[in-house]
Amino acid sequence: VLTERLAADPSDSEARYLLAAHSAARGDYQAALDHLLSLIKRDRGYGDDAARKGMVMIFDLLGGEGPLVASYRPKMLSALY
Repeated sequence: VLTERLAADPSDSEARYLLAAHSAARGDYQAALDHLLSLIKRDRGYGDDAARKGMVMIFDLLGGEGPLVASYRPKMLSALY
């Protein structure tokens, strides 16, 4: 249902955030980070900066290092600044 919502309206921030949360819960951190990064780019203020906070939580969950963190941290910083 969430993927259908997002397909119908790519600017649906709530659907994108919930998809990120579901992906993270399944252990698909790359998909979660992709959704959150996209959300930062499209709707930075959504949920009181929920996308940035979500990315930081995933980075922490991954121990703050590793290929996903090394790849997505600079992308996040670039999108923020």
